[in-house]
Amino acid sequence: MTSLSGEQEAVIAADLGPLAVLACAGSGKTRTAVHRLVEVRRRLGRARGRVALLSFSNIAVDTFRRDFAALCEARSIPPGGGVEIDTIDGFITANILRPHAYRVMKATRAAFLVSGSEPFLKGFTLPPPSKGAPPVSVGQIHTKVVDRRFEFFLDIRGTQVALDKAKALGLIERLGKVGAYTHDLGRFWTCKALMAEADLLKAFAHRYPEILVDEAQDIGSAQQAILGLLAKAGSSVTLIGDPHQGIYEYAGADGAYLRGHSTTPYPLSRNYRSIPAINEIAQRLAGETGETHRPARGTPAGAYAVAYAAAGHDALIAAFRQAIEACGLDVGRSAVLCRATSLVETITGGGAALGAGAVRMLARAAALRDGRGEYHRAFRLVAEALDQSLLESPPEGFAHNLLDPNRHPELRPVRRLIWNFVRSRTDGLPGTHLQADTDWLDALRISTQALLTAIEAEAGLAAASNLSMRLTAKALPSTPVSTVKADPAKPLRIDTVHGAKGETLDAVLYITTKAHLEGLLAGTGSEIGRIGDVAVTRPRDLLWIGVPAADLKAMKPRLEALGFTVL
Repeated sequence: MTSLSGEQEAVIAADLGPLAVLACAGSGKTRTAVHRLVEVRRRLGRARGRVALLSFSNIAVDTFRRDFAALCEARSIPPGGGVEIDTIDGFITANILRPHAYRVMKATRAAFLVSGSEPFLKGFTLPPPSKGAPPVSVGQIHTKVVDRRFEFFLDIRGTQVALDKAKALGLIERLGKVGAYTHDLGRFWTCKALMAEADLLKAFAHRYPEILVDEAQDIGSAQQAILGLLAKAGSSVTLIGDPHQGIYEYAGADGAYLRGHSTTPYPLSRNYRSIPAINEIAQRLAGETGETHRPARGTPAGAYAVAYAAAGHDALIAAFRQAIEACGLDVGRSAVLCRATSLVETITGGGAALGAGAVRMLARAAALRDGRGEYHRAFRLVAEALDQSLLESPPEGFAHNLLDPNRHPELRPVRRLIWNFVRSRTDGLPGTHLQADTDWLDALRISTQALLTAIEAEAGLAAASNLSMRLTAKALPSTPVSTVKADPAKPLRIDTVHGAKGETLDAVLYITTKAHLEGLLAGTGSEIGRIGDVAVTRPRDLLWIGVPAADLKAMKPRLEALGFTVL
């Protein structure tokens, strides 16, 4: 795509003020949003206010920043002036939560993020929701806004269990006095701060007269409340997204907020990503029409429904890999996607709950690295093990701060040590081929002690006492940690649909269960259907839907009616 389409130009040229842009998958939302950002900043002229462009992932933010810098360079515009690009949670955290919310929290210090599993939070719990269940920790509490009031709930295997509001508020306020918040509770305290301090709200809306939000179908009810407060105070909010792909329904993000933002939304209906065989299926699922920019390709490119046996995931994935290569596509830019994390774990062999405490996290990190090549998730787990168990007194928010080197440059030496630990199977995190309760554990104790010694020398953070008691053989089997190995030469990513949201891939295999396939075929009226729509719209040239063999005969007419070739 070298030039802007008429629909994109209409969005970019629209008057300043609140907009809704309903964009199909692959329609150039990123490009349109960046051009609109530059245009809005130009129209504001010398006004002191800033324009914010927000999204939901660091990957998206990095893409926006790169594209914005390139566009500014192409137009000889000084980059950065009066513009802020961030995740929506990062934006409210940096500008409201950390500098201001401590007042409404009644804390004596700036607010800081916790996961909920930190040792000092041991006493911050609610009674069990049912007989025999464990107490509820603050990290398990989710929030949503219903009729302008916050409600609190647990998410138990996809089912919301309401919490007693008075008891939940009491616990949250007690945590607030310490200065701590979780991701969910941070949105609660941001709302409280804006509602309690009219001058803060007015000043913030004045500073950000224009706010653009990409992937707006993912805006949950608490974030909707924050944006609503800012809009009433004078900020103009532009929403860009695809309501057919709202897949966080538990948080109130089902696409309805995006649809209702404007009575005259701007469309982006041309798909620049997928070949017609794939795009036409996506349009039928969503009940939409639009153009396909790319030309058709012959077989083996296209959209296929492929049966797999109950224990036949490996054979299905091997056949999919062959199809990728036959199409001349990049295995490294392709993925196997699943609706549920549990299915991902079953396929990769990394889901067994091996070990206890820090050992469990480190075993999981090793399985992710060796079985799926997921070094970043392995890094996160090692950081959490250090934070929660292996360091004596880590700084508050230590694990979280390690993931954000731009805001916490002082932790870069420690990040380097942890990365070296994660990458090395000999001197760092041991390889999963070793027997878990003997060779692997022995190697883990040696390498972990070396890591802790290096961290203390580099950053002055002391190791926790009784390391051998923290790295025990409890719940470790007399078998290898994992027998699943990633192919380092041609890694094929295996992930959840949520993990691939917003990405463009060469090829996708979406492995379904009967319930997931039923949801997909029913369209985008349910969350399962919208999740299926996300999977279907990721690939450029090759889409496979893995169908349980026992269900293929009954599903075949509906699959073919949508446009799938049934193999």
